[in-house]
Amino acid sequence: KGFTSEEFLDIIGIMRNQAGRYECKASNDVATPDFKYVNVVVNYPPTIQKIQSSETPVGRVGMLQCDANAVPKPEFEWFKDDKSINIQMLGTTTILVFSNVSEEDYGNYTCVASNRLGIQYASVFLFSDAALSLLRGWTGAGGVDFCLHGNESRGVFGKKTTPTIMCV
Repeated sequence: KGFTSEEFLDIIGIMRNQAGRYECKASNDVATPDFKYVNVVVNYPPTIQKIQSSETPVGRVGMLQCDANAVPKPEFEWFKDDKSINIQMLGTTTILVFSNVSEEDYGNYTCVASNRLGIQYASVFLFSDAALSLLRGWTGAGGVDFCLHGNESRGVFGKKTTPTIMCV
């Protein structure tokens, strides 16, 4: 009768960086070693890695970008004013393209990355060069990186109202 020995590798609290190909090697003094390989996949919810807003004049091409990492691969959705926008996706990147930007296109867009393990949201802005000039001319106390936030920024994005700007 043959002899069977079992060994296990338990990875408790496995992390993303522990995914990959693992090798199991069995050897003794009688025969050549035997190898088996196991691919370990670590599933995790989406994490948005990069967002890219766009300063685009009326009549030009504008692009908003959203990148996310996840396993299984994330699905993307875009929204503006709580309305879904049809998109095309390339792997873990989604780019919303405006072929001919109009005043109505300016504003806050929401990128949503999701898979069966979770969901993440990010705000991305399409804005006019006039709005950027206004922001560049504004000086506030402390280190302000960018002065846009939610609905308060609508005045900055092409509407004929006096903007209220919140800095974060």
